[in-house]
Amino acid sequence: MVFITPISHLRAGSTFAAIAGAVVESLENYLVVDDGTGRARVYSDDAPAFSPGALVIAVGVVIQASGDVKELQADALVDISGADPQLLKETLKAVAEVLELRGSGSGGEV
Repeated sequence: MVFITPISHLRAGSTFAAIAGAVVESLENYLVVDDGTGRARVYSDDAPAFSPGALVIAVGVVIQASGDVKELQADALVDISGADPQLLKETLKAVAEVLELRGSGSGGEV
């Protein structure tokens, strides 16, 4: 079982993590994803298939969690652009607030 985690709550050494957010940059081997709590570089061979503005869920291993931009090596990358971006943002914000209260690093179940 994997949970959607706000990017600001990613921690290095996690076995798996899932993030959801908007693609703000797409390069040859990675995307930059922003979920409103932070940004993450998501490394994937599928990165060129996603354009800026696409909404994605990425599942993989956290490889860097310090600094302003986190890094995730994606095992799965899915386009969820049909989802309501405002609802996604509100959901992730609510999850982040609950995690702050709990002092936990994981979020909503995928």
